[in-house]
Amino acid sequence: MPNQSSSKGTALEKAVALIEDTILSRDPRLRGSNFTVESNKVFTIHGVKHEVDVFVTTAPNTPYEARWIFECKNWKEPVGKNEIIVLAEKVHAIAAASGFIVAKKLTKAAHAQLELDKRLSFVSCTDEFADILKIQAKHTIREITNVQIAFRARSVTPADPPRDIDLRDKSCVMNNRTMLFKEFVLEQAHRMVSQELSQDPALLRTEGGMAKTCQGGIQFGPGEFLIESMDIERMELWVSFHLFVRPTKLVSKFELSGRGRAYTFEPVDEIIPGSKVEITVVTGLD
Repeated sequence: MPNQSSSKGTALEKAVALIEDTILSRDPRLRGSNFTVESNKVFTIHGVKHEVDVFVTTAPNTPYEARWIFECKNWKEPVGKNEIIVLAEKVHAIAAASGFIVAKKLTKAAHAQLELDKRLSFVSCTDEFADILKIQAKHTIREITNVQIAFRARSVTPADPPRDIDLRDKSCVMNNRTMLFKEFVLEQAHRMVSQELSQDPALLRTEGGMAKTCQGGIQFGPGEFLIESMDIERMELWVSFHLFVRPTKLVSKFELSGRGRAYTFEPVDEIIPGSKVEITVVTGLD
C-alpha cells in the first residue's frame, strides 16, 4: 500500500462526503425524502469488520432504502486491483446498490477488475486544477471599541437643556420586548457596523487592521421605544470599531469528475469562544 499520510486520506473523504451531501440535497427526485452521509462507517457482518470511508443511504429505514459506498484513495500511485476486490466484497457484504472507488488513477488491472462487477464505478479525482472562480476565504474580526449616544424624549421641549443620564443598568422596552439598555445599544451598534461594511465591501478585502467609525440615527414611533418611563422619539449613535481582516489558508481542494469540487480552509477559532469553525465550500462543475 502506498505510504500516504492519514491526513491526506481524511481530506479526500471529507471532500467526497461534502460533495455527495450537496448533490443529494439538491436532487429534485429526493425532495421530501431523507438521506444520510456518514464517514468512516464500520459494519460487522458475520464476525467480519468492514470499514467504509463514505457511506450514503437514501430513504433510510424504509422499504425503499438504498446504499452506496465510496472508498477514497488519495494516492500518488495508481490504485491496484486488490483495492477493487476489497470494494466488491464490501458492496456484497453490506448489500449496497453501488460502490465507487475515488482515486487519481487506476492500474490497467484495476480497470479490468472493475469491469467484472457492474455495481462498481471509478470516480477520478484531482487536486491539481485551475480555480476559475478563484475562491478565497478571509476571516474578519470586528471589535466595537466605543459607542456614544444621544436621544430625544417626547416629553422634552426644545427649550429644555440637555442633561447626562446614567443608563448603564437601566432597562428599556422595544416593541414590548424588555431588555437592558446596554444590550439594545450593542445590538444596534453591531447592526450599524454590518451595514457600514455592506455599503463599503472593499473594507473586507483589505488585509490588516484598521480603526473605523460610523454614525446613524433611529426614529421611533409613539410608545415604540421606552427607557424607564421616557418615550424616546429619536436616538443617535456614534460607533467606533476596529476591523481586522486576514486571509484564511486553503488546506485542501479536490475535484471529483462529473460530481463537483470541494474546498476546505483552515479552522477559525475566534468566532465561537472555545471552539473552532471550519470553512468549506462546495461548487458544481458547470
